[in-house]
Amino acid sequence: MHLMLLMVALTAIQVNPGDVVDVNVSSPALLAVNDTCMYFLENLRPAIHAEEGVYHLKVGVNCTPGLRSVMADGETFMQINVSKANCSYIASYAANIERGYVHLKRKVSELQDDLNDLNTKYREAIRQKEMTTIEIGALKSQVNRLKSEIEKLREELKKRETTVSDLEKELQSTVRQSEIYKIAIYFMLSLILGAFAALVYLSRKE
Repeated sequence: MHLMLLMVALTAIQVNPGDVVDVNVSSPALLAVNDTCMYFLENLRPAIHAEEGVYHLKVGVNCTPGLRSVMADGETFMQINVSKANCSYIASYAANIERGYVHLKRKVSELQDDLNDLNTKYREAIRQKEMTTIEIGALKSQVNRLKSEIEKLREELKKRETTVSDLEKELQSTVRQSEIYKIAIYFMLSLILGAFAALVYLSRKE
């Protein structure tokens, strides 16, 4: 594998500070650069455990001119010749950085606004939850109170049903006694009328 990698490293790639170099890897290897001013965009570090594929090596704007090496498992895989920084390029790069910074700052501001809005909604949700908890507690207390009142009403109803039953029994007894009294009265009236009729009859005979 290393012989094949070394064949790729015969010529140095000419780059400017700020450029991005494509590093094409055909076999898994530990890629590393010998200058910390360069880093892989995939992990923002000067070394990466690479699988087969293309990786992107950023040449920092602070890189000084000279030859740099990309190592694969400790052996030279690619050489990069960094040119002297061009003033117009640096100015353009700085302008791009500034635009990116302004964009990021604007984005951060928007995210901060969103975060503040979410915090407000979160606090409102917490307040609503607390209000709902209080309302649920009040409803539970009311339900318990109603249950207690219903239980009292049931007991009172049972007592009244018992009283009504006793009154019905008493009424039935009174009705029976009344019937007996009626029969006794009719009987006494019969005796009295019979005696009176007998006296009248006897008095007429005399």
